[in-house]
Amino acid sequence: MFDLEKADQFIQKQIQTHPLFEFYRIVDVNTYEVHEWRKSQLVANGEHCFQVWSRNCACRNCVSRLAVDENRPIIKMETTQDNRIFLIESVPLTELGDHYALELIREVTDNLLFTDPDHKNNVMLTDIIYKMNELSTHDSYTGLYNKRFMEHELNRDISEWKEEKPLTIALLDIDQFKAVNDTYGHLTGDRVILALSQALKTCAESHGGWACRVGGDEFLITFNGLNQEQAAQVIQAFRQEMAQLQFSEAARDYHMSISVGIVEYKPEIQDWETWFTLADQAMYQNKQSADQNNKLAHF
Repeated sequence: MFDLEKADQFIQKQIQTHPLFEFYRIVDVNTYEVHEWRKSQLVANGEHCFQVWSRNCACRNCVSRLAVDENRPIIKMETTQDNRIFLIESVPLTELGDHYALELIREVTDNLLFTDPDHKNNVMLTDIIYKMNELSTHDSYTGLYNKRFMEHELNRDISEWKEEKPLTIALLDIDQFKAVNDTYGHLTGDRVILALSQALKTCAESHGGWACRVGGDEFLITFNGLNQEQAAQVIQAFRQEMAQLQFSEAARDYHMSISVGIVEYKPEIQDWETWFTLADQAMYQNKQSADQNNKLAHF
C-alpha cells in the first residue's frame, strides 16, 4: 500500500497543474485496485479500474500499465457502453512506487460530437475510437495481438502467476518461409500466414490464452492453466492440423511445416525477455533437429 499522505499531496499538485480534468484516481497496475479523489481526499472505491468502465477483465491496452512500463505519460480515448467519450491521461507515479499510475480523466463527448444524420448518438466516432484502441494492440494484417502487446501482457502474466495455475508459452515459426514466397509466390505466402493466424487464434481461445504475431512468420501463443507437457500435446496436434492444409499454386502443392519452442513459466524467470529468449532457444533447437516430424524442444 502506498503512502496516502504523499499521494494526497501529489494529486493536489496535479489538480493545480491539470485543472480541466473531472476525475483523478490512482491505479495499482499489478492489482488494478483504484483510489479516487473525492471531496478533497483519496479513498479506495472498492472496484478494479476495469469495473469502472463496466468490463469484467483488465483492458488489453491498459493505458496505466503502459505508462508505468514505459515510464512516461500516455494519452488515449475511451468509450462507455452508452457511447460517452472520455480522454484519459495516465502518468507514472514513481514517487509512490514502481506500479502506480495517476489517471486524469475528462468527458469530451460534447466536444467531439458532429452532425451526421446517418449516425445517431455519436456511434460513428465511438466506433472509430474503438478501432484505434484495437490497432494499438493488434497486428493490422492478421488481427492477432502485436509484439508491443505481448511484452506488456507477458510481464503482467508473470506478476499475476500462481503456482497452482501453470502458464506456458509456445514460440512458432514457419520452416523455410522465404522459400515458400520464392517458390510459390507472395500471395501463397500471405494465404499461409493468414491460415496459421486464424488457427492460432482459435487454439488460443480454446485454451484460455491469446496469440500474437511477433513479426514476419514468427508467432507466440499462451496456454493459461496448462503445464509444459500438456501444452506440448496441444501443439503437437496443432502442427499435424497445419501440415494437413494444402496450398496450391500453378499445379504445385505446399504443406506447412512449423518449428516450435515451448517454455512453462517458473519463478526463477524474472522478466518477459528471459521467458521469450528461452522459448526462442527451444525453437531454434527444434528447427536444427534432424527429425522435424514430431519432436518439440523444451527448456
